[in-house]
Amino acid sequence: MSSIDELIDSWVEKIAKRISEVEFAWFKRIGETIKKFFNMEKVSTSMLEVREAIAADIRKLSTLLRKAHIDIMHDIEAMFSQITAETYKEGQEIGSKKGKKLSPFKNYRNSVNPMLKKVMNTYAIMAKSTTTNETYKKTITKMVNKMYVDKDRINYHKAMREAVTELGRSGISFVDYDNGRNPYTRRLDSSVRNALSGEMSQVVQEITYKLAEELQADSFEVSIEFNSAPDHENVQGKIFNASEWEKLQNNEPAVDSDGETHQLTHRVIGQFNCRHRGRPFITGISERAHSKEDLEKIRKDNHADIKFEGKKYSKYQASQLQRQIETELRRQRGVKEILHNVAGNDPEFRRERNDVNASIRILNARYEKLGETLAPYAMRAKTERTYNIDARGSR
Repeated sequence: MSSIDELIDSWVEKIAKRISEVEFAWFKRIGETIKKFFNMEKVSTSMLEVREAIAADIRKLSTLLRKAHIDIMHDIEAMFSQITAETYKEGQEIGSKKGKKLSPFKNYRNSVNPMLKKVMNTYAIMAKSTTTNETYKKTITKMVNKMYVDKDRINYHKAMREAVTELGRSGISFVDYDNGRNPYTRRLDSSVRNALSGEMSQVVQEITYKLAEELQADSFEVSIEFNSAPDHENVQGKIFNASEWEKLQNNEPAVDSDGETHQLTHRVIGQFNCRHRGRPFITGISERAHSKEDLEKIRKDNHADIKFEGKKYSKYQASQLQRQIETELRRQRGVKEILHNVAGNDPEFRRERNDVNASIRILNARYEKLGETLAPYAMRAKTERTYNIDARGSR
C-alpha cells in the first residue's frame, strides 16, 4: 500500500470514528429509554409521554449528529488539502528527474475544488437522509404498543428483544437513492467509508492526470495492490501509452508496453472503490516500479492458499472476510451498548447480554486469529474498524 493510500485510510477511519462515537452515545440513550419503558407502570404511562420521550431522544441525537457533521466537513476539507499535497509531491519528484518545475501547488488545489464541493454535497445529503429518527419512532412505538396489549407482560421480553436487536443492528443509517425507484437503507458508518475512499481515489487520479499533462508524460503505469481484486489483477504494474490508456478506461481492448492485450469489463481504474491508479510515466526517463518477475511474484502471493478455519483463501478473499467480521463486530457492539442499560436486574436480559458478550468474544478471537494468520502476508488486523473501545472505554 502506498503512502497516499495509507493517508486516505487514516483520514477515513478518523471520520468513521466520529460517527461511531455519536452512535455509541445514541445506543446508551436508547438503552436508558427502553429501560424506562420496560420498568414503567403501564396504567400510569400514556402514549403522549412515550411520544415526548421519543422526541427528546431524537433532539439529543440531532444535536450530536449536527456537531459531528460539522467536524466531518472540516475533516474532509483537510483531507483534500493533505492528499492533494502528497500527490503533488510525487509529481515534483518525477518532474525533478525530467528537469521540469511544476505549476504552483495552489493551481492543483484549485483544480480539485469542484470535486471537493461534490464530496461535501454528497456527505450533506447522507447527513440529511439519516433514517434513525423514523426507525426509532416505529420500533419504540411498536414495542410500547405490544406492552400495552400484553396485560400479563408475557411477551414483554420478546418485544424488548426485538427492539434492542433492530436498533442495535441498524445503527445510524441513511436512505440511499442511487438505485432509482427503489431506495434502500444502509449503515452510515460503512457508507461513509466506501464513499470517501472511492471519492479520494478519484481525486488522486484527477491530480495525476493534471501532472501527466504538465510533465508531458506519454504513458501511464498502473499502481500495485498486494491483495488486488481479481478484475484488476492482470493490469496492475502494466504500462500503457496515452491512447491505449484511454481505451482501457473506456472498457475497450488495450495493449500494454509488453504487447499484452487487456480489457476491463466492469470497473475502470480508480473508480468504484478501486485503489489502483494510473501514474505518469515518461518513456526514457521513468523506471518501472516493478519488474515482470516482481509482478508475477505479487500475483502468486495474492493467490497463496491462506488456510483459515479449514478453508483456503486468496489474499483478496481474506481481506473481504476481515471486512465481514469487522461489520458484524460493530453490529454486536451496538446491541451490547443498549443491553448494558436495559439488563439491570432482569435475569432474562442479563442472559441476553451475556450471550452478546459471548458472541463478541468469539468474533474477537476469530478476528485476532485471522490477523495472526495474515500477518506473514503483510496484512494487518484493523481493530479500529471493530469499535474495539466502546463509549464507556471498556474492551
